[in-house]
Order: sequence, then C-alpha cells, then structure tokens
Amino acid sequence: MIPPNGMESLQDQRLRARVLADPRIGDLRGELERFLTQSRALRHEPGPLLDLQGEMAGSLYGFQESKRQFDTELRTSRNGDSQEILSAQVSSGLSKLFVRCVRDIADGIAWRALGYDRACIKLLALKAQTGYLDWSSFVGELVIAAAHVEAGDGIVVVNDLTDFLRYGDVTVVNQDYIEIVEVKAGRGSAQSGRAVRQRRALTSVIERLNREEWTTEEGIGRIHRLQSKPVSHIHELGELIAQAKNQGAAYARLSDCVAVDVWYMPVLTEIAKADEPDSFLHNPFSQSSEAGTHTRITYFEKFSINLAPYSVYPLKDEDCVDLMTGTATVWVHFNHGNLRRSLRRRGMLVGTPTDDEMESYARLTMPEKERRKDDVAIRVALPGGPSEMLIELGSLGRIIFELLDEESFADGIVELLDQSRDITEPVLYLDAFRDEAELWD
Repeated sequence: MIPPNGMESLQDQRLRARVLADPRIGDLRGELERFLTQSRALRHEPGPLLDLQGEMAGSLYGFQESKRQFDTELRTSRNGDSQEILSAQVSSGLSKLFVRCVRDIADGIAWRALGYDRACIKLLALKAQTGYLDWSSFVGELVIAAAHVEAGDGIVVVNDLTDFLRYGDVTVVNQDYIEIVEVKAGRGSAQSGRAVRQRRALTSVIERLNREEWTTEEGIGRIHRLQSKPVSHIHELGELIAQAKNQGAAYARLSDCVAVDVWYMPVLTEIAKADEPDSFLHNPFSQSSEAGTHTRITYFEKFSINLAPYSVYPLKDEDCVDLMTGTATVWVHFNHGNLRRSLRRRGMLVGTPTDDEMESYARLTMPEKERRKDDVAIRVALPGGPSEMLIELGSLGRIIFELLDEESFADGIVELLDQSRDITEPVLYLDAFRDEAELWD
C-alpha cells in the first residue's frame, strides 16, 4: 500500500512494500529496540557504551554478510526461478534495512556524545565513506577505543559503526575537546600515500572544528550557531503514532506548510484493501502544483547528512524503531509555495527552481547532482542587500522529515542574512541552533 512516488519505478515500489511487510521484521526488531534503549541509558557511561558498540557491530556485520550472500545469489540466478529471485531480493532488502537501522542507532550515540551540535556533526560527515564495516579493522579500532576509555578520556565512538563520523577511526569526546584518532592496520601503511592524505584531511577538519572558520577555493567556510529558538512538531508525531496504533492511520495539519499522515502497517493491512491506499491519505495541498508528498522510508538504504537519525527523536523507543523499520510510515505533505510565501512575509526576495530545472536535475547521475546542486537551490536575499543566499534543497529535510516549524526555519535564514550584510565574498555556512539539544531526546 504505497502511493506513487515521483522517480521511483512501480517495480521498486512493490519490492520495497514486500520488504517492509516481511514478517521477519517483527522477529528482529526486539534486538533493535534493545540496542536503542541501552544506547540512551548508557549515554554517560563510556565503558558499557563501548561494549554495546561492539555488540552492535557484530549484528551489523551479520546483516551485511547476509546481504552479500543474497546479492551473490541474485547475480547467479538471473535465469532461475522467479520466486527464488524475488525471495532473494526481499531478503537482500531486509538485510539492507537492518544495516541502516543499526547505523541509525550508532549515529544517535554520536549525536548525543557531540551534544547535538549539528554544525560540528555535519562537518565531520563531509567526506566519502565506503559504507562497509571491515571486521578485522573494527577489532583493532575497538582495542584503541577501549584504551581511551580506560584512560578516562571521555565518551568514545568507533566511527565505522556510524554513518556520520567519517574522519579517522575513533572519535573521543569530553567536555573540553574532541579527539579524532587514526588507527593504522600495518607497519607500512603509515607511510603510504593514502595515509598521508588521510592525515592531511584529519588535520584540516580538526583545525576547522577549532577555528570554526576556514578558507576554501570557493570562499569562506564558517560554523554559525543560530540564536533563534528552534520549534518542531516531533512531539505531535508521537501522538499521531499512538493514534495510528489503535486505528491503523492518523492525520494532522501541523502548520501552513506541513500536514502528516501516519500509517501503522500491522493494523492498517488488516482493515484496508490493497488497491485503496489513497483513501488513507489526507493531503490538504492536493490541488496545489507547488506541493508534494514525501516519506523517509522510501530511502531506507540511503543516508543523508542533512537529517537527524530517528534514534534521537524524542519519542518512545518502540516508536523510533517503528519509524526505522517502516512499521510506522509517515507521509508528509509539504507545500513549497506556502514556504516561499512565509519567507516573503519576512521581507525576503525569494527565487525557486522551475519545473524544467527540477526535471533536468532529476535526470542527472548522483555525482552530477552533487556538482550542480546550486542549480536547484532556493535563492533568498534582503532588498538592497549586497548578496543572495543559496539554500540547498536538502536543508528542507529539516521541515519535511524532522518537522521543524517553518517559522523557525525562516528565523534561521533571516539571522544568516543579517550576518552576511557586510560580506562580499562567498560564505558556506554550517549552521545549527545553539539550543539544538532542546529538540531531541
């Protein structure tokens, strides 16, 4: 029961629906809920928290190897029985889903350790990652992490377990500093060209964390912590999940820009007909050409540095796991036009990408999209101001998926524009609310 979704093929929709409906999710979710509960309870206890990371890594590695096995079966069974192929596809997708869930919980450990400092966290994620946990390397990293715990250095996170921490191998956090540790596997590796490049990247990111401003070929990079107060609708999401558990579905209009449908799949599949999913959607913006419907579970195999992990949402542990696994599916109806009007009410000049620009961008490969993301950015400026600001579309995820109120979003933009009044060269802002922790658990 998945409504049509933009660029996704009907075949992909059906496969995802099979994965999310697989009964094995119920068998495995208990382990995820235990990991999440312990990660929250042990947040200030370095030793037990590191032990938990070791256990989580074992689970992640198991799911990872299962996916590799099923993918091998798919490559060798293309001319085999169609039911066997479908079974392998679903099993591979299920393994991929649980890899993402475990990493989501590990990302929550990192977010809490770093005090929800979104700007710092995003800076530490601005690097390519293999996405694969190598067990032999992880064991060595765990040994180094344990040494830091025994020395009383603070909370320690093994980076390969996370998606966000991409510099070095181990991140040590205490109240005075952040230390990023590189662990070398072999005697000759420290002198290799790759190791030299890694040390340079590591030195650079540490300098940026300390100085909070740096120079790039494109201009200035700067961390800015917003003074404006953050307001979100996450707690209302918790109420909707509770309602959906009883009724199968729940709906609310949260703001001028956002409305939400929540489906609780175990109940909804009992009461709904498979060919009538639209009857459970209540899109108040359905007549607008400037609105769309989005669900984060569509991208369960993908990671975005723009979004907080579900594991830090201020909801019950079981609700967070429901969101991770798609047991509770959230459909967000977002009105881009109303957001633009909200910004204009603040006195801003606002330009948005055209339909043709968006369609052209959607046809690009992922590397091309990264290079040309400014083509579809929202452009804002103050009348008479010296420059305009580009807001990448990914930042709208704060409204769409984190349910940040659009007025809080607009407050942040106004503050950044005021900061930029006397700046003539390009500035890349990594911004975060100074009181970001108020939003999360």
